[in-house]
Amino acid sequence: MKRILKIMVLVWSAFIGLNCIQAEVTEEDFNKIYNTVVDNGIVYIDSIVSDDLTQRESVFLFSLRKYQTENIGLYLQCDEVNYDSCHLKIYDNYNDSNFKEYDVKVVFNNADVNIKNEADMYIDKFPKNGEDEKYSLFRMDDLDIINYLYNEKQINSFGPSNNVINYSSEFQNLISNSIFETILYSRAGWDEDFSLGRFGDMMLFYNDFIYAVTSYTGVKGVYVIYVPDDTKNTREAFINAAKKRIDSYLGNNSIKIIYGGQISEINSNNWVVPLSEIVNVDNTIGEYYIFNINGEDYKFFIEKNSERMLYTEFWVKDDVSNAIITSDSKDIPSDTVINFEFIDKDSDKFKNILNILGLDDAISADISLYSSSKNEYITDLVNGKFKVYFPIPKDMENKNLMAYYITSDNKIEKYPVTIIDGYAVFETNHFSIYTIGEKNNNSSIENGSTNVKNPETYDDILNFIVLGFISTFGLIVSVLNIQKMKKINY
Repeated sequence: MKRILKIMVLVWSAFIGLNCIQAEVTEEDFNKIYNTVVDNGIVYIDSIVSDDLTQRESVFLFSLRKYQTENIGLYLQCDEVNYDSCHLKIYDNYNDSNFKEYDVKVVFNNADVNIKNEADMYIDKFPKNGEDEKYSLFRMDDLDIINYLYNEKQINSFGPSNNVINYSSEFQNLISNSIFETILYSRAGWDEDFSLGRFGDMMLFYNDFIYAVTSYTGVKGVYVIYVPDDTKNTREAFINAAKKRIDSYLGNNSIKIIYGGQISEINSNNWVVPLSEIVNVDNTIGEYYIFNINGEDYKFFIEKNSERMLYTEFWVKDDVSNAIITSDSKDIPSDTVINFEFIDKDSDKFKNILNILGLDDAISADISLYSSSKNEYITDLVNGKFKVYFPIPKDMENKNLMAYYITSDNKIEKYPVTIIDGYAVFETNHFSIYTIGEKNNNSSIENGSTNVKNPETYDDILNFIVLGFISTFGLIVSVLNIQKMKKINY
């Protein structure tokens, strides 16, 4: 606990583009946002109710983020015990004196009970450290820290770095790579040689609804890479062993490693994380190294420790449908989540699919993967494949099944299916709408390899959704940072 008290509370980062000329927010702009957010004097929040004041603030910030624009931010504050007495502030992000305040009530929308129970189950697994040590800091090292530093954008800001907890294998293993997306509103932390920390309020959310909030949760990232126990005790051998693991993991050789200095010369007296908690010096050759990642230099240790070497295969499960996706690809960040939605059998879309495939019955789903750190959907793979575990009803398990994909010009791709424990399992290198049905003799592309050129997605509207989401996600992060700073003027 004493070490935790040394941690300096971090200030939210500066925003991008403040030197640009911004249009003045008008009365009409304020009214438009107000009428969008407020319904008959009520602000409806997609979240469970939390009476913890700190958690409440995080919930409000997250829930209102979808209404933000480049120029306009929102901040909501309530009486300590009364949600009938709240104040909504709508403000100009670039002019502190230009804002409007409104008296409102807050109503929390009802949560899906089954999903709420799932979220509570995961939260109950979190380590309990006692009254004096109540911080649940999940460790992140080895390939996890490489994945984070390599994939995360603006790693030294409290914008996208709120995704940091999603890169911890310890955390991901605890929540079983579930359907829940996670955001950590870091209220404090540290950045120093060989380690970083972020902690605050962590939320589990699904379809933008917050199902669980927990405080004092975060990640402790330490800059150490493990190499096999039989690595020779030379600088060249240590660097080559570390490079081999990292290059194999990333699928490229973009990270450079050079000698940094002697561990004996390091002054670690005031470190937040003691040297002994970062690395076992006896398993090193007494050196530290400089890793250049995306143009930034980081001080790393290389330690011989075969047992702690991570061997990561991407794996994610959708708890609602029970669909599972795995991959041997190195191109998928650890924070990637699955969206698996069955197509309504009464819909025109489903009827059109059956008509094109010439099937009397089938089951279809729109499948996508999304990475918060990359701000994009993982739609296809250049290297590697996705293995899809598509849940099917009992009456389909004994049928001769095939997975079908319809291109934008109505050509049909077929994928061989294996039935395993209630799943139709097949491999592909791209995502969109897939259909599981009985084999037929329609002319098609037999797509058993990744050499086939990726076609456009079946429902082209997804392209527009993706582009819009990507373009606004970075904006959302910046606005959230602004909110934290604006509240001092509230």
